[in-house]
Amino acid sequence: MVSFYNFMKNYEGEKSHFGDLFEGMKDIDFPEDISTPRDIIERFHHWLEEPSLHDTIHQAIETYQQK
Repeated sequence: MVSFYNFMKNYEGEKSHFGDLFEGMKDIDFPEDISTPRDIIERFHHWLEEPSLHDTIHQAIETYQQK
């Protein structure tokens, strides 16, 4: 299982593509069982109330699933 922090490191070069989303999330202590963007959506769905963040998270998931 990959920690979400390590998952984000895979996208270091794409931070500008996702705005500041990952930069702000690096300091969050996610539970150890959080390993994918979908886990975040399921656990932290209240974040999705912000429309631009909703779109950004879904862009990240689509990119992750295509790799």
